[in-house]
Amino acid sequence: MRVWDAERGEELAVLRGHEKWLNNVAYSPDGRRIVSASGDSSVRVWDAESTKCLEVIHGQRDVCTIVAGLPFRAIGHGVETVIETSVKGISTAWFPINFDFDRIACGPDGRCWASSVLGNIYLMQLEGDPHP
Repeated sequence: MRVWDAERGEELAVLRGHEKWLNNVAYSPDGRRIVSASGDSSVRVWDAESTKCLEVIHGQRDVCTIVAGLPFRAIGHGVETVIETSVKGISTAWFPINFDFDRIACGPDGRCWASSVLGNIYLMQLEGDPHP
């Protein structure tokens, strides 16, 4: 993944690590983190300033929930979706369907999610302590 200065047209950094194409990238709201998802079924969390890879997460993930630093994040494994806490990775919920991670939306507090699968809309209200 290459990071560019759009105004000057200069390449600032090359972030290496994914083994296949990128299919989703997002910056954190404060600009300190970059999250990238790849066809190699991994998500990488990068420090935007140092360009160091901070975390590698295996499995299909929703980069929007990860980059926002919300208390929960979604993980797709085959035909199911698992919701886990962002800090400790503890599973808190399981769904027997794989949500469309490109279309998952979160409320500002990270506890209200919406997604669609095969023409059905799913609304989720996540509860509990994300830092047990």
